[in-house]
Parts: sequence; C-alpha cells; structure tokens
Amino acid sequence: MAKRDYYEVLGVDRKADAEAVRKAYKRMAMRHHPDRNPGDAAAEGRFKELGEAYKVLSDPQKRAAYDRFGHAAFDAGGMGGFQFGGRRGGGGGEGPPDLSSIFGEIFEDFFNGGGGRSGSRARDSAGARRIILDLSLSFEEAALGCSRRVRVTLPERCGACRGSCAEPGSHPKRCGKCGGGGHLRVQRGFFSAMQTCPDCHGRGEVVEKPCKACGGRGDVERTRSVALDVPAGVDDGEALKMRLEGGELLLRVHVSPHELFERRDGDLILRMPVSFATAALGGEVQAPKLGGGRLAVRIPAGSQSGQVFRLRGEGIERRGRGRGDMLCFISVETPVNLNREQREALRRFQQSLEKTQTASPKRASWLEKARAFLGD
Repeated sequence: MAKRDYYEVLGVDRKADAEAVRKAYKRMAMRHHPDRNPGDAAAEGRFKELGEAYKVLSDPQKRAAYDRFGHAAFDAGGMGGFQFGGRRGGGGGEGPPDLSSIFGEIFEDFFNGGGGRSGSRARDSAGARRIILDLSLSFEEAALGCSRRVRVTLPERCGACRGSCAEPGSHPKRCGKCGGGGHLRVQRGFFSAMQTCPDCHGRGEVVEKPCKACGGRGDVERTRSVALDVPAGVDDGEALKMRLEGGELLLRVHVSPHELFERRDGDLILRMPVSFATAALGGEVQAPKLGGGRLAVRIPAGSQSGQVFRLRGEGIERRGRGRGDMLCFISVETPVNLNREQREALRRFQQSLEKTQTASPKRASWLEKARAFLGD
C-alpha cells in the first residue's frame, strides 16, 4: 500500500511552521493513542503513521528532503538514504523518533483528563506571583523616559520561620508518601508519568507544626513602594516587566496623546502651518522641540503644502537602534479676514502672476489639460 502524504497524515498545510506541526501531532496522537482505543488495530496503525510523519516533518533537514523528493528521500533502496546528523535518514535501521517532549504533554493530558497541562512549568510559575498594573504616561514621559513609584503587594519570606513553613523550634520532616522526592510515578498501560506528591506538594517535606506567623506558607504579604525607571522610547500598549522578590511586575503602558506631536515608531511627526509669504519667498520657522527648546526649520522659496522637512536625530529613542528623526509637514495657510488694502494688493499680485506662466507651473499645466479635455 502506498504511503500517504505526511502533511495529509497530520492534517497540516505544507507551509505550516514547526509549532503548527507539533500541535497537530499532539492532537492527533491523543485521539488515536492505543490506550484510548484498546483493541482497535486501525487506531494503532494510525498512531504509528502519525509518529512516522512527525519524525520527518519535525526535523528541518528531513522535512526539506521530503519536500523535494517525497517518500523517495528515505527509501534506502532507491535514493540510498540521506545523512542527518551522522545517521542515515533511510528506512529500517533507525529507531523510533525522539518525541519525549510531545509524549510528556500527552501523558499529562491522559492523567489530568485531557484538561490541559498542569506540569512543572505551571507549578513553578504559580509559585511566583505576577502583578499586572496599568501605567499611565504623558507623551513626553514615554518618549524621554522617567522615574515613577508604584505600590505593590507581593509575598516576602516569613521572618519568623525564614521560609521553612515550620514553627520556630520545630523542623519539617521528610514526606513518607514520596520518600522526600516530591513526586510520584503513576503508571497507565505501558506509559508512566511523574506527578506532584499530594501530601508534600512537591517539597519533599511535611510540616507538622506550621508557623503561626505565616500560617505555614513560608511567606507573608507585604505592600511596598517600588521605584520604576521607565526607559526612553516606550510606546502605547507596550508591556514592561520587572522582577521583584516574590514575583514579577507587569506594567501595561498607556500613553496620552500630545497636542502638537504624533509618533511613528521612533520618528516625531509635527504638522506646521506656514504663511503664504514664507512659502513663496522662503524663510525660517521655529519649531518646538520635545522636552523644551526650539529648532530652526529652513523653508526654501516656492515650498508647497505637504512637503516634509526632516530634522535628523530629533525624534524618539529607539532602544538599541538610536534616535529617530523629526518630520515637519508644512501646510501653506491661505490668508483670511483681509482688509480692503490687503485685498487690493492681492488682486494686483494675482494679475501680475497671470502674465508670468512660470510663476504657477502646476496651475498652468492643469489649465492646459483642462482645455484639452474640453476641446477648447
């Protein structure tokens, strides 16, 4: 019988990444595992087929060879086999794939009713508390960096028992159930898995006289003020992590908008109105500088609305990539509320422009196209 395509076996696309392949294998292996299908020869065969497909698609070199040559890449009789890590990538002599990490997850799902992982990583992370706080910053504080203090409540080692959980003068005893190992081996079918001892909860010791000060927990809750150094360049929505005794502080950053500036990665965006005369004749405009001060922006004669003038290095710090730039977008402002004298002067100016086509090249070009379109 011809072998099925390995991607079809796992039910993944040929462009699936390694994580998608791993998850697909775990899901399918759980469904067709012999322990869940006792006496079902078809499920056993499907389980072996899944293992064979995963062995190839989980290895970058083997997967590349399979994508190029198909099953022939591992046919020792046809292609002679490929070398992967000093071992032949062909057929019969190679042992089963090393899938211990995947099987570890499957074991945990078996012994926990399929309800997800509850292994050492989850237990380790549960021991260290994570505090999540919202940190509101002004635009300048986020761009330039600042110092803040926040109050957090985290566990600290109990001063009475010094973390032993036992009343002073007494000592924890070795757990009789696990022999001090903290874990028990549980057997199911031909698989076995390690589980946390229910008596000592993985500590290997049992406290007979719990500490009165901390209730036998080994730590006590303390509220304290923590100094924060917010780095320059943090952005709205960013998360900052800080390790503390007894846990981890996660800060969700919220940045207020600025009345003048906008942000684009590390670049500052400044939109500046420029007078008609300055745009026509050229000149210099003073732009505000973030954090205080002014910057001179030179406007060449004949500048138009929408032109951008870049001030190098006057943007926001991009951690590890230097500072961004300030981008000044100009808009030419049309004069309003003119008096009689100004209107008359503007009419004379307009009449003089109409005699010189080169003074308004864009308008002259547009009029020419419009006349051609209208057939004038």
